[in-house]
Amino acid sequence: MFDNYVAGLRGGLAAGLAVCLLLAYAGRGGRRTARVAVRAGAGVAAALALGLGHALTFGPQELTPRAREALGGILSLAAVALLTWVVLRNRHTVRHPAAGLRTGTAVLAAAAFLAVAREGPDTALFLWATVRAFGDGAHGPLAVVLLGLLTALVVVVALRLAAARPAPARFFRAAGVLLLLVAAGYLVDGVQALTEAELAGGPRRAAFDVGALVPPDSWYGAALEGAFGFRPAPTVLQVALWLLHLVPALLYVLRAPTPPTPRATADSVSDPSPFPDKATVPDQD
Repeated sequence: MFDNYVAGLRGGLAAGLAVCLLLAYAGRGGRRTARVAVRAGAGVAAALALGLGHALTFGPQELTPRAREALGGILSLAAVALLTWVVLRNRHTVRHPAAGLRTGTAVLAAAAFLAVAREGPDTALFLWATVRAFGDGAHGPLAVVLLGLLTALVVVVALRLAAARPAPARFFRAAGVLLLLVAAGYLVDGVQALTEAELAGGPRRAAFDVGALVPPDSWYGAALEGAFGFRPAPTVLQVALWLLHLVPALLYVLRAPTPPTPRATADSVSDPSPFPDKATVPDQD
């Protein structure tokens, strides 16, 4: 039963974290149409995933594991490209937050769509499977999956509310780092999926194994995997691609200087009067 909760939590965080950060980006940019576009992209992807999952669960057709992995891998790599582009394109907002976003609403909507679409089919298939079990009399699995999804939603909403507090410059820097970490996790997931679909090769030897410290079937292991694609035993190829993607992008974003905080001058503090000094007033005699 706990596995169902972990699956719901992982799927919810995998889809929701990127959408939350994209909404925060659009909100800080002061563009209401961008926020609407992000919600629309995520909503369309969720609806399509639920529809596909229902058709594959209750219909005559099935999606082979290889086709499912191939689809997920391709969508993951596309999401990596768009999320990284959004962060790098808006690097200037760290220096000039009031300048707004340079990314178009179509790009933000597409990024939100891919963030949900890459994870949506697997989560939808699992959800519909529990619905079918519910119809057969097994009520517990569906309730536990929904509880996992609800937990992920609470985490995402809390993060969205917290994003409204930092100063704009610090926000864009922190949000950019988080989005790059999410994109790097998508890259690891995409490579894994394409390898399982036999569309990618490379060394499969594990670079390290911290499964004893972070069990993949634990709630925190699921949360890390869902949010950032963390795997306790990644392959050498996955680690290499993760570093090659993340390190240069982080250096580029973090090197953007933060604008100085405006300070009042000593004269303005000592003489707050809006009138000119007496020495500057001409003699009226």
